[in-house]
Amino acid sequence: MNITDKRFLALFSILLIAWGIVYQDAILGMEAIWSRSDTFAHGYFILPISIWLLWRDKKDLLASQVKSSWLPLPILAGSLFVWLFSYAADINVLGQLSAVISLICLVWLMVGNKVAWHYKFPLAFLIFAVPMGENLIPWLQDVTAWFTVFFLKLNGIPVFVDGLYIQIPTGLFEVAVACSGIRYLIASIAVGTLFAYLTYNKTYKQIVFIIFAMFLPILANGIRAYGIVAIAHYSDMKYATGVDHLVYGWLFFGLVMMLMFYIGGLFADKEILKKAIKNED
Repeated sequence: MNITDKRFLALFSILLIAWGIVYQDAILGMEAIWSRSDTFAHGYFILPISIWLLWRDKKDLLASQVKSSWLPLPILAGSLFVWLFSYAADINVLGQLSAVISLICLVWLMVGNKVAWHYKFPLAFLIFAVPMGENLIPWLQDVTAWFTVFFLKLNGIPVFVDGLYIQIPTGLFEVAVACSGIRYLIASIAVGTLFAYLTYNKTYKQIVFIIFAMFLPILANGIRAYGIVAIAHYSDMKYATGVDHLVYGWLFFGLVMMLMFYIGGLFADKEILKKAIKNED
């Protein structure tokens, strides 16, 4: 059966509607978090990006022959069990993760193993829509505090640290939740994973770059936090303590992303570049 067959489209539409009804609370919950949290605002772009990744290969996609597979059924059943558990235990993130995994399983069920494997990345990329990772915040705060103190000592600025509080001669600073860098880390991993897929065709290169995209923002956030304290110290607390603190953070993160893409681009696979140009033509 062709993917454009009316029977396939009708059945697929029915399953999508059923999925939407079952997971409507989880879907609405995800959207609510995207709208109010800067950390997870990228969630709005995940589905459009996945659709774009599919559409850029539209010639092969529309010509694909689909054959239903029963392999995803155990995963789908497990995902539904997780949804029931999350509903009973009131753990929203598990219900939202279940919603995305169930959607992936339904697509896999309908298109079959061969097509699902071919488009595994656009499907797996949907997981980034789930607003999760806030449990890393306490650890990231500790890491940021450590980097800040390390660079302050390296710069010769007297410093006393008490947990997340950093005392220097000109003032007292706290490594708050907003300073943990969680929003930079999650955005970097999502964008870095997409960049790795579009830039490399060798698995080891993709893995290395994704790891790079995980560790670079952690180091960069430590440098950013140190920079804020240093600027405040040398300006006698006139700068980097108010709104300019936030502006400085986002500008710095933008520069870090540009650096990450530049370094990653140096090792781009030529085959990928040729394919991208061909698809554009």
